[in-house]
Amino acid sequence: MERKVRLVARGNQQWDSFGNQTFAATPPYWCLRLVLILATECGLRPQQADVVSAFQIPELQEKIAVRLPAGFNVKGQNLAILHKTMQGIKQASKIWGDTFHKVILSYDNRMVACQKAGKCMYALWTGEVKCIVVRWVDDIFGFSSDGNSYFNGFLKAMAAKFPLKMLGDMRVALGTEIEYAHDNSWAVMLMEKAIVQMAEEYRARELIQYTSKTPITSKQLDLVVKHEEQQGDLPFRNVMGELNWIANVRPDVVVAIRRLACFCNCADEFIYKLAMQVVVYLYENRDMGLKIVRSAAAKLGTPLQGPLELYAYADASHASDKVTMRSVSGSLVFLNGNLLMFSSRMQKTVATSSTESELMAANECAKDVMQARHLIQEFGEVQPSSRIHLDSAGATFIASNDKTSANIRHIAIREYYCRELVDRGEVEFGYVPGVDNPADMLTKPLERVKLQQFASVVMGRAADMR
Repeated sequence: MERKVRLVARGNQQWDSFGNQTFAATPPYWCLRLVLILATECGLRPQQADVVSAFQIPELQEKIAVRLPAGFNVKGQNLAILHKTMQGIKQASKIWGDTFHKVILSYDNRMVACQKAGKCMYALWTGEVKCIVVRWVDDIFGFSSDGNSYFNGFLKAMAAKFPLKMLGDMRVALGTEIEYAHDNSWAVMLMEKAIVQMAEEYRARELIQYTSKTPITSKQLDLVVKHEEQQGDLPFRNVMGELNWIANVRPDVVVAIRRLACFCNCADEFIYKLAMQVVVYLYENRDMGLKIVRSAAAKLGTPLQGPLELYAYADASHASDKVTMRSVSGSLVFLNGNLLMFSSRMQKTVATSSTESELMAANECAKDVMQARHLIQEFGEVQPSSRIHLDSAGATFIASNDKTSANIRHIAIREYYCRELVDRGEVEFGYVPGVDNPADMLTKPLERVKLQQFASVVMGRAADMR
């Protein structure tokens, strides 16, 4: 077994001589999906590299003294002055990010730093080549439309500046395993290893000895009792933290995780068993993941030459929280037919009607759509209008038209935000029957057949796709 030792500063004891300049941005997880979607459109596999000891590369702009470990000294001195950053220093991550930012922009002045991704995503989008580069702390991944030639050249240039480990095809990124078709026409994002490890660590299959066909049911949630404090010594928070990360590629468990996360400070054995039931459900379906499929237009023509297509689905479950009587919003945002973003949120105020709750969901979905549109527009082109599908005819009418009534005067802000987007031509709202709205699985627990129907829209098994 290989053993490593790393000297780390105790940043919790560091004096704030540099003010509050310690924030280091990281891109949202869905930027990984964005890279994979665009690369799949080109029939390519994203490439990946790792910067070795990234925090020890940048030079400090100020003097920082550190006390050496007990029993260790240099020429009788137990203090040292740092010339470069090191692990543990509060501003190490920010300084490394700023250093990488300067180097990548000096490599090609046509490269654009995407502000909406916290300057952690860079793009070159020309008629000849289209390239996306994403930095997640010390991990670099991306692609270029010319068979990854430009991106690999970029990595070689970075290797001359930093100690870089070339990892080739992006097979594992941020704990996510990625499987590809032999012709790169599709990809599946999985967390199979993390699920197996989690099931073994918490012995979930020993605790739950029955087959779980759904992550959770409404009847089980009705039996939950909320206590004032934690009941027993249960690793419930650890479980929820791991489940939250796995949910990035498993929309089918998002509702169950969101509901259980409300009990992080007051979990009892019953709630813990429900969490283990979710783990068992994931284990039994561990080979399922988020599917990315090359669009028909990309197969027939030249990929990424026209505007990108962005559309969404939104839904709400009215007064589904029996304690607060608040509704739950769910949304799915698609890019060129593949899932880019999804969310399940408890609404901040009580909706007095189902139409009002649907309008709130449409408002939240519109924010997600606009976030994606603004990011894409920083480097490329998106279709003039993004369609949001709602299964409420009333909410669709209110969001799309300038007519109002006394029944909706109290929701004017949300209403007029949607209408403003419609007037600007950036968003349009359309009706879709509830049985065809996949966002329904993000609002409430569904029975098995319905859950499988909606999950199959965005999820799949690599074995079934081959």
